[in-house]
Amino acid sequence: MKSIHSKTVWLSIWGVLIFATMLFASCEGPAGKDGLAGKDGKDGKDGADGTQNCGTCHDASTDLFAKQLQWAASDHATNTSFERSGASCAACHTSDGFREVAVTGESNTAAAISNPTGQNCRTCHTIHETYTNDDYKLTYEKKAKLRTTGVEFDFGKGSLCAQCHQARTTTPALDLNAETYTLANFRFGPHYGAAANVIAGSGAFELAGSLPYANTGAHQNIQNSCVSCHMGTAYGNQAGGHTMKMKYSYNSAMVDNVAVCTPCHSSAKDFNISGYQSEMKDLATLVRKRLLELDMITPTDGVDTDPVNYNHDYAKVGTYPSKRAAALYNYIFIMRDKSWGIHNPRYTKAVLQNALEALN
Repeated sequence: MKSIHSKTVWLSIWGVLIFATMLFASCEGPAGKDGLAGKDGKDGKDGADGTQNCGTCHDASTDLFAKQLQWAASDHATNTSFERSGASCAACHTSDGFREVAVTGESNTAAAISNPTGQNCRTCHTIHETYTNDDYKLTYEKKAKLRTTGVEFDFGKGSLCAQCHQARTTTPALDLNAETYTLANFRFGPHYGAAANVIAGSGAFELAGSLPYANTGAHQNIQNSCVSCHMGTAYGNQAGGHTMKMKYSYNSAMVDNVAVCTPCHSSAKDFNISGYQSEMKDLATLVRKRLLELDMITPTDGVDTDPVNYNHDYAKVGTYPSKRAAALYNYIFIMRDKSWGIHNPRYTKAVLQNALEALN
């Protein structure tokens, strides 16, 4: 009983002390004046200049500005149709879609792109990710994989270009073993750019004919393929460099930019080396004439006899023998390449010659 009483007393004392402490603290008077400031500490080391990294690219030279002028005159900067931002188009028609599939490896984006942007510096380069020269690294540095054949081909730096400049599959698929093929869409063909396929010698229907299909060619040995030729030394903002164009205007005439050819073809005055382009145009004209006779194409520009415009021809909807449908595909395939054999001379000739034989 005595022990319980002692504990009660001590608890009461502690309670009084705590209350008193709180009371005295709450009754504290106003603070006094601040004392004198102490001595300054030692200065730390200066940090890096805020503009130091920016100057890696944004310096006093005009190199970057020259590239911007070239790019502004390019077809990529002006004709990208980036409103085509649906999942099946965005990978090539928008910068955002291109960057996405460069990572995923898919042919299409996961969904339509909202607020899309057209091709720009960031499409091909990792701009403002490190603020060093690494910002000029390419956004795609692996081998290119051709959608229609699954073939992987190393175009060097040009593998980035080949991601889009290649054929697309036909729908429905064309089976050469079937008797007929029903062509249901006038857009039948490889779409608008089959250059990568032609260079690689892969993608046309290999119809039986008098010429073998050459899947190798001298131009496959050009280290960076598309980049080496289309981005050679710039001619102002008309050709080469970031214009990626192969012709320029001189004294009111269009001139082939053969400066990129002469290291190998020293006597070249234009792209019609040894008359090969003329030969391919004549052969394409024969194929086209036969397609018109069979009522298989609609010439967009009327019955235009200038081969330069053949790439505007469209297929006519209908049911055709499968081999003739394949020959039509091959004609459009070569016309949409638009190099008239330069990309792969022997392959181009075989595709056209054997198509002509299949149509006859």
